[in-house]
Formats: sequence, structure tokens, C-alpha cells
Amino acid sequence: MNSITPRERFLNWLSVEQGRSPRTIEAYSRDLLGYEEFISSRDHDVFSATSEDIEQYILFLRSAGKAAKSVARSFAAIRMLHRYLSDESIRTDNPASSVDGVKVPSGIPKALSEDDIDRLLSSVGGVDSFALRDRALLEFLYATGARISEVCGLSLGDIDMESGLVRLFGKGSKERVVPFGSLAAKAMQEWLSPGGRGMLVPQQWARRDFADAVFLGARGTRLSRQAAWGIVR
Repeated sequence: MNSITPRERFLNWLSVEQGRSPRTIEAYSRDLLGYEEFISSRDHDVFSATSEDIEQYILFLRSAGKAAKSVARSFAAIRMLHRYLSDESIRTDNPASSVDGVKVPSGIPKALSEDDIDRLLSSVGGVDSFALRDRALLEFLYATGARISEVCGLSLGDIDMESGLVRLFGKGSKERVVPFGSLAAKAMQEWLSPGGRGMLVPQQWARRDFADAVFLGARGTRLSRQAAWGIVR
């Protein structure tokens, strides 16, 4: 009987411990299989892969005409795999940690123009928790092109700050992975700090799922669509 591979262990961890959907697991599996085939051609495997292997694989994907979002997703899967192998002491190092992230142009949501965003952001003053939340919400909408309902439904586990990717769930629970830029990342980091979201965390959560909500309302509940629309308008 063949022993379970590091990739299979990682995918099982994503499914069981992180609660990722079967569709996400399938996408990561495809991405990692391609990565393993490439490094195998360089006489390496996940135990011996180097930073150069990863950089060359990214260049290979780009030269093959892969869309920037696809390359970013592949790199996110590779980075998460090697971080897992390092955290679990399967490898003593993490070759992906020194590889620069994949930059992806951010789309502008059709519902909000660039002028709209500039106007809205300039109207959000102060450094209190609500101002940090509102700026993060607006920057995130602008960077990802997400719907209000998608952003309000975000949970902390859906955002990978290290790789700059977020998992969004659209109509019919349709899932997609979308990149976000440095401005949105900075605004989100400030909001998720103890002085931002931490200030709105209640002593006791009214519902368990509120504890994982990215955006919170004044009473520590998940930010509603109506409240988010009030911020945007």
C-alpha cells in the first residue's frame, strides 16, 4: 500500500481543518500536480524544491500564456503547501517564503467608479474602529470587484493576507478566488488590528458564526448588507 503523499496530507488538512470546499480542493490539487511535474523535470520534489524552482515555475506559467489570476492562484497553493510542510516539520525550511507574490491588476467594480471610490474614501476620516472598518470595506470592494453581499459574508478564513487572495462566494454558493492589491491589504490589516475589529468584539458572541465574520457591526454582529450599503452611499 502506498503511503500518503505530502500533497495529499496538505489537501486533507485544507478540507478537514480549514473547511475548504471540494471545488477549492480540486483546484489546489490541479495546481500542485502541475507544480510537482515541473519540479520533477528539474530532478526535485516537494522535499528538495528551492526558491529558484518556484520562481522558474511562475515564469513557465506566464510564458505558457496563463492568466494572471491563474498564476496567482497557483502560487498561493504552492506557498500554502510549503508553509504547511514547514509548520508540520515535514521540511525544516520554506522555499516559498522568499519568493515575491504574484501581482495581479485589480478590476474596478461596475457599481463604483474610480471617482466614486476617491470621493467615498476621502469622506471617511478618523482612526477609530468604524473609520478603519469603512475604509477597509471600500478598498476591498474596489480591489476585488466583489458584491456587497459577498464582502458581508466574508469569514476570516476566506482571506489569505500573505498571498493577497480572497475566497468569495457568489450566487448559488459559487466560489471563486480573487486577488487584492497592496492598498486593500494595508486597509484590511489596519481593520483587523486590535484597535480596529478588536474594539467591536463583544464579551459574548450572539451567534457562533459572528466570531469568524470579517466585518462587524456596532453590536459585534456580522455587518448587514443594509449597513454596508449605508457606508457605500
